[in-house]
Amino acid sequence: MGRTLDCKRARPGFTLVELLTVIVIIGLLVGMITAAAIAARNSGRRASIRMEIAQLDASFGAYKDKYGDYPPDFSFVNDPNPRLQKIGRDSVVRHLRKAFPRYPLPADNDLAWAKFVFDVGNNYWFLAQDTGQVYRLNPSYFDPATAMVFWVGGLPEALRTPVPSAQQVMWTPAGFHADPTMPFRQGGPRMAPLFEFAPERLVARGGMGQTIYVAYLPPYIEQAPYAYFLARMDRGSGRFEYGFTDPNDPNNPNDDVFIAAFYGVAPDNVCVPYLDAYMDPSLPPTNPRCERHWRNPNTFQIITAGLDGDFGLPFAAQPAPPSFRYSKVGVVFPGLGHWSNADNDNQTNFTKGRLEDELE
Repeated sequence: MGRTLDCKRARPGFTLVELLTVIVIIGLLVGMITAAAIAARNSGRRASIRMEIAQLDASFGAYKDKYGDYPPDFSFVNDPNPRLQKIGRDSVVRHLRKAFPRYPLPADNDLAWAKFVFDVGNNYWFLAQDTGQVYRLNPSYFDPATAMVFWVGGLPEALRTPVPSAQQVMWTPAGFHADPTMPFRQGGPRMAPLFEFAPERLVARGGMGQTIYVAYLPPYIEQAPYAYFLARMDRGSGRFEYGFTDPNDPNNPNDDVFIAAFYGVAPDNVCVPYLDAYMDPSLPPTNPRCERHWRNPNTFQIITAGLDGDFGLPFAAQPAPPSFRYSKVGVVFPGLGHWSNADNDNQTNFTKGRLEDELE
């Protein structure tokens, strides 16, 4: 018996150092597993967004097949600059004439725009019971996020109804009316939407006496919706850009590109389209010029902010990375692209993944 007890006492135990070492190793393994799990989760979420972007892209292709052209994106329709405002509204009117030729519009573009605004607003309005305010859908306040929902989803089947508050309005796209002379009428029969939007990710916001905002949020992102930007050809340069040269600007008559920003759900969350950016090799280093060409010429861009929910700043203090090929639309100083690190996570229909995945 005594020998057995002696043997048990002689069996070595763990020292404090050994226990601490094991705990540290376990902690490191848990941290590695957690980091890997988070990375795998985020990769799966980005894949879901990428798949939905591809589906949205296809829906705009189907729209072009059906109506003969890609739809406008409502940029500039509420711009304080009268020249840009007219450009934006005229682009919508031209498209309406082509896509819905039996929809009677006045020959004058301004009157045609006013009729479109009236027809949509008169058919789709609601009374907010908390304020007593009547809100109307008003295309004068639509933007590139609204365009994403409006053209491939259509209008609600009916919206002329009292609601508890403007913040509780739901815009569930139900296609356009089948009557070719009034596609913006409520009720049925209706043409099927070209994209089925998840109702829980649709956001509508009322204000200023009108419903001015509707957007579609990507999965897993709560503050930055999808935005749709249509390429525009600059008649002065013949290039596809998003802004317009201004020959009347004495300071920069040849290369003044007006910024077209979309503001997300948060007012400081700004989205603008992207351009390919190349330095002009024919100019001396002392007078560089950044050549900018629309990414996806003759077509459109779909952009979302990525999992960080941040589109990035419209004007960043730093240039685009030297190995990166994109700059934002804006009044660009020679040789500078406007960039911020928040852009890196953005996902688009012209990249296979995030923008930073395009780094060479």
